[in-house]
Amino acid sequence: GTLLNVSVSDHDRSDSLLLSWDEPEGGAKGYFLALSPLGSGMLLQNGSAGPNTTSFWFHGLTPGTRYEIEVTATLACMDTASQTITAQTSPSPVLNLTLSSSSSSSLRAAWAHGHGQRDGYSLALWHSHSQSLVRNVSLLPSTSTFLFEGLQAGSEYALKVSTLAGPHQASTSTHQWTAPSIPTQLKLSPGSSTSLVASWAGAAGAAWLHLELHNLLTQKVSMSLSARRGLSSYTFQHLQPGTHYCLGLSATAGPYTALGPNATAWTYPLSPDNVTLSSAEEQNSLEARWSVPGGHRDFYLVTLQEGQDSAPTRNISVGGDNDHVTFHGLSPGQQYSVQVVAVAGPYRASAQSSAAWTEPQAPSAVSLSSQGSPHSLLASWEEASGEGYLLLLSLAEHPVKNSSLPRGVTSFTYEGLHPGTLYTFEVSTVAGPYTSSPQCISNWTYPLSPEQLTLSNGGHSTSLQASWRAASSGSTGYTGTLWETKSQEQVRNVTVGSDWTNVTLENLVPGRQYTLEMAAVAGPYRSPVRSATDWT
Repeated sequence: GTLLNVSVSDHDRSDSLLLSWDEPEGGAKGYFLALSPLGSGMLLQNGSAGPNTTSFWFHGLTPGTRYEIEVTATLACMDTASQTITAQTSPSPVLNLTLSSSSSSSLRAAWAHGHGQRDGYSLALWHSHSQSLVRNVSLLPSTSTFLFEGLQAGSEYALKVSTLAGPHQASTSTHQWTAPSIPTQLKLSPGSSTSLVASWAGAAGAAWLHLELHNLLTQKVSMSLSARRGLSSYTFQHLQPGTHYCLGLSATAGPYTALGPNATAWTYPLSPDNVTLSSAEEQNSLEARWSVPGGHRDFYLVTLQEGQDSAPTRNISVGGDNDHVTFHGLSPGQQYSVQVVAVAGPYRASAQSSAAWTEPQAPSAVSLSSQGSPHSLLASWEEASGEGYLLLLSLAEHPVKNSSLPRGVTSFTYEGLHPGTLYTFEVSTVAGPYTSSPQCISNWTYPLSPEQLTLSNGGHSTSLQASWRAASSGSTGYTGTLWETKSQEQVRNVTVGSDWTNVTLENLVPGRQYTLEMAAVAGPYRSPVRSATDWT
């Protein structure tokens, strides 16, 4: 009935077992130990221990194996006391444990079996950042690989593989990242003339996002950025206006890098400054000028607009560094304006000039007609392009009347003029600040007939004296014809200056009746005749 209280431990050695026991009361002369694989009945190792010994090591055992051990004590009374226990060596840890990313959502664990035996494997997978247990798996002892699926892309995981043998286990750990997932729906759009806004979807699948913005004009990197997981948009500031940029995106997780999509966009261009339109040196030409704004642009689209309704009449494209363009062969006396558009990719920025005019031409087919009137003259001309007309009527180089007429009016009647007077008419076309050279023409008003014409013999048998009162206005002279009243035979023509008021007609036939017809003359025009009759 002696109890030895045998216990066993391995002290973390998978090929050894340490047996310990209590010395029996009265002591023992020695101990005999026998070790057999459990259930085999075959002695594998034996050993002995002297008195006063209470422990014994078995070495060279197979890891993870169950053994049956019998401890027999030889007592002082030559009797024996035995106790049999079962024990299991600790298992060997797995060898060559690897964890590899086969996709962005899976990791494959693989290992080689350690020496000896085992009851099975326990696999524990943790998410490194959150320290949360993701998966716990028990596997058969023959298993040497396992695929973890449904994991988070671009994340680090830690794996512990425990080899199980009875109450014992031996663990090996490793860690690895899942491959990053590539962000999708990358968009790049202008926020202003100096900024671009980038946005994308699927940003959670990478530990780090690397953004690199290239200036396609200079082929240089304008800006680079590394951002932690979760960022889904970014605004690039301090860029060049009107410039084409390309954004490259890559995702990184541990040793893995996945190249993402590219996107291109332009910043908005700046509109031109100080747009002007003015006359050029060449006739019927206008020059557009502007100040080149900051940044870049692909080109300028310059549109010449005609008239008050700004109808486009000419388009021309010039390089993005130009600051002027000249339009030739324009219509005289026409109002123009110009729109200058800076173009960068699909974007435009425009500026408008104030109006400018081409120099007008003088009106053509100018006429000044008396129309038989002593008090009026009708001026007329053909339409010339412009805003209107300036009219000037002069008498002996002294202005009589200034007039301004709008476009579309091509005649003007001067009333209340002096009869029998030479007037000069000038007409010019006005367009903006310009006035054409004048077109001049002169004409006379019709003269009035001489008044109070009388014909008297004064007691003479061969002469008649004609007298009249001068017309109240001008004339260049008088002309008359003397007829024999009865036969209607023309006797004499009379022409005198405008300062004459009488004339004596000599060498007539006595006792005859004569008729005198007189008219006033002004330039090419004759007044209606006056007549008087008398006898010699």
